[in-house]
Amino acid sequence: MEEKKNRRTSLQVIDPKLDIINWILKSATGEELDYLAYLAKGEKFKLLIQVMDKLTRKNIEDVFSYMAKDDRDLAEFRAAKRGQVAGLRALLIACEAAIEEIQRRKKKV
Repeated sequence: MEEKKNRRTSLQVIDPKLDIINWILKSATGEELDYLAYLAKGEKFKLLIQVMDKLTRKNIEDVFSYMAKDDRDLAEFRAAKRGQVAGLRALLIACEAAIEEIQRRKKKV
């Protein structure tokens, strides 16, 4: 977290990507964490990353080819696509972070 220096109050800004990743990790059951870690440790995890990258590029292409009715329509469409991309990235990062979360939970017990 970082603090906004230009404000009168010391407002802490939380990176939304970290927030969703933490939520995935904290709310996951042990079995779900095991599966995420299994994906990350797998030989073909790079293929999953490649598929996610293709989906990301597809979302970018969709935004550029979208025929918006007005500026608001385009902004809403872009926001939706941005959310999809953020979700894909968060899932990949959560897979990689699941290994550490499993270890953290084992130490806690």
